[in-house]
Amino acid sequence: MQRLNAIDAIAPAFTRTHEILFKPFRLGRTWKLAATSYVAYCGSIFIPLPLLLLFARHPAGQSPNSNLPALWIVAVLFSLLYLSIVYCGARMEFVEFELVVTRAKFIRPMWRKYGARVWPWIAVKVVIGTVLCFLFAPWLYASSKGLFETFSLQQSGAPSDPALFSVMMHSILHFYAAFFSIMFSLKLVATMLADFVLPFYVLEDMPLFSAVRQASKVILEDPLQVILYLILKPILAILGFIMQYIASLVCFIPIAIIFGVLFGVGAVVSRNLGSTVHLGLAVGGVFLYLVGVICFMFLLIGFYGYLLTLLDAYAIYFLGGRYPLLGGLLEPGPDRPFTPPPIFPSREEEKDDDGGPPLPMDPAHA
Repeated sequence: MQRLNAIDAIAPAFTRTHEILFKPFRLGRTWKLAATSYVAYCGSIFIPLPLLLLFARHPAGQSPNSNLPALWIVAVLFSLLYLSIVYCGARMEFVEFELVVTRAKFIRPMWRKYGARVWPWIAVKVVIGTVLCFLFAPWLYASSKGLFETFSLQQSGAPSDPALFSVMMHSILHFYAAFFSIMFSLKLVATMLADFVLPFYVLEDMPLFSAVRQASKVILEDPLQVILYLILKPILAILGFIMQYIASLVCFIPIAIIFGVLFGVGAVVSRNLGSTVHLGLAVGGVFLYLVGVICFMFLLIGFYGYLLTLLDAYAIYFLGGRYPLLGGLLEPGPDRPFTPPPIFPSREEEKDDDGGPPLPMDPAHA
């Protein structure tokens, strides 16, 4: 496969995304594949938020609090719940990678394949996320403390001070600087892991730290293009987020009109009816509202999943020309034997078929 620069890798990423999601187009399956990318994104970073909130409530060096044991229990329970979500998302990252590379259509076989190899991947995410968050925690605590103190002074009814507004703005900027520094650091590390380390870890039977070394060699061979890629990818993500949000709103307009008409008809009809009918219409209105929220979330996850699939395809094509094993899977060379197109399975066979060729675990088998 030809080595593509950060700009040239965008066009084949669009082509690959359309092949995965829309060839063939089935609403349920297309949404399922898009939702796979959405779930995988949920496991991209680990933030020990409950422990950070506990640190903010009781930072080191202060006197102990009588409620501290209960707070620790709550923080640990919420951390375990969040860790289970990260586990599902991190394991789905493996599925999403194989899905994009092989154009597979069935999730269950790929989910089963990576049960054992996902644990080192999650451990690295947990360690990196925890270390980075606690490195930034003092800064975040100091900025949030100044922000809350400023708001308290403003709400206490004290005489207005012209300098208070300046102090409040400085506290707000300080807080946002700390917050975005944490998120930027976590997302940068997660992007480097997912886009450069994960392909080596999935395609070859090597330990995770060996995959990190291989990814480091690729990055050091062409650092300028890697930097350009790391600049273009968030720009592409921001533009895509704006477009998908607009598209989801436009698609929701007919649904909103239908619901609005139904609400209006219910309000007019209920004027001259009894309280029992009013109660029934109120329950129906709540039900319609929930259906509307579900429809909007269905559209939002579908469109956002398309964007995330595109970003994954962009990363794979950028790395494909720099990693021969991956490039051979994306674009088999002329020296490779011809493989006839697969016969589409029947409905009974779909339950056991993964919908695409398996990924090799040994370069010799590629």
